[in-house]
Amino acid sequence: MGKDGRDSLLTVLPIVGTLSDMTLKEYIEAGLGDIAQIGQALGMSEHGVRKWVYGQREPDLDMAVRIEDLTGGKVTVADLSKSSARGAVKAA
Repeated sequence: MGKDGRDSLLTVLPIVGTLSDMTLKEYIEAGLGDIAQIGQALGMSEHGVRKWVYGQREPDLDMAVRIEDLTGGKVTVADLSKSSARGAVKAA
């Protein structure tokens, strides 16, 4: 408890994921980039990027780090693996 007798938000609220918590699909839907731009910046085909966006495939670690850098940390390595898992669940 703090000096005023109240718990701080950090001790009361659990921290879930990262502050960004944005999938690549959400990044694109927010108008922050598009599949063609992302593909070109990463040297990937649009088809390959679409598979990441829709959770059909997960980028390898090196590419995930590059995506995190490209998006300024809005889409993190952890967010990419979560979005792939969500796509697999929806497809089942």
